[in-house]
Amino acid sequence: MKKLLLLILPFLFFSTKAQITFPAPGATWHYLLTEGGSSSPPDGVNHITKYERDSVYQGIHTKVLTGTSFFAKNNCSNWNDTILTYTSNDSVFVHGSQTVHNWELLYSFNTPVGQSWKLMIKDNTAGTLIIDTITVKVDSVKNTLINSVSLKTLYVTYTVLNGIIPQTYHSVIYDRIGDPKGAFDYISRATVLSGPCYTTILLCYSDSLMGTYQVDTSKSCTYSFSGINQLSNNNAIKIYPNPANNKITIDATDIVDVKLFDVLGKQIISTKENNVNVSNLPEGVYFIQVKTNASTSTQKIIVQH
Repeated sequence: MKKLLLLILPFLFFSTKAQITFPAPGATWHYLLTEGGSSSPPDGVNHITKYERDSVYQGIHTKVLTGTSFFAKNNCSNWNDTILTYTSNDSVFVHGSQTVHNWELLYSFNTPVGQSWKLMIKDNTAGTLIIDTITVKVDSVKNTLINSVSLKTLYVTYTVLNGIIPQTYHSVIYDRIGDPKGAFDYISRATVLSGPCYTTILLCYSDSLMGTYQVDTSKSCTYSFSGINQLSNNNAIKIYPNPANNKITIDATDIVDVKLFDVLGKQIISTKENNVNVSNLPEGVYFIQVKTNASTSTQKIIVQH
């Protein structure tokens, strides 16, 4: 019996390897969006994508994530989305509103060095629907220790073919975290076809085992650039009516700038007038930011027709 155990134990040791965990229980990603690259101001909203629950889709046990979609941008906008993933043989497959096929291969941690995988994404950045093909080539593979957890790490080169010109850039992909430039963001970082489009900045990642990993150490996980999340009602600036139907009136003098944002931080209106026409806007919650020579006020406005 002892001889049999001695024969079995080495086999078990050498045949066991760590499995990829994506997404991990409690996985949460905090993002900022920036328009047209890092030199332009972000939208000011702290976006969150998180692993919500398990489900079954087309007979496959899936993980359901909800949050802002980062697959592609519809005319440089962003939206709340539901993303489904499942893992098989250390490969992460994904299904969302922008995937071309039923399931696309998002991450492949078993791809050998020098080899690549591909996925296809719907891209409407230029206002016309095209299909982007993304090739991900593995340059090297290492293990990285983050918060005392060893994560398999791929150093990769992305090549995006969008029907115009191929674009190539380098990045890194971690188990659990994904790509720190944006776990689900390929197109928005690689494709700017006409005018400013969104790119993502991953501030923090957290899950139940690792705790919080602050990717961008210069900013907190709840960092906000423009203060849209931080309402500042200045008594000297009256904005009415609220709810609004056709127009919003701003009772202030020496107005320098007025901006209206939707709940995702996308700028809808920019003006210097005291009256803002909202008759064509969908009903919902918006944020209006008024700058005068003396102060700045950001207030929540409801549009209700």
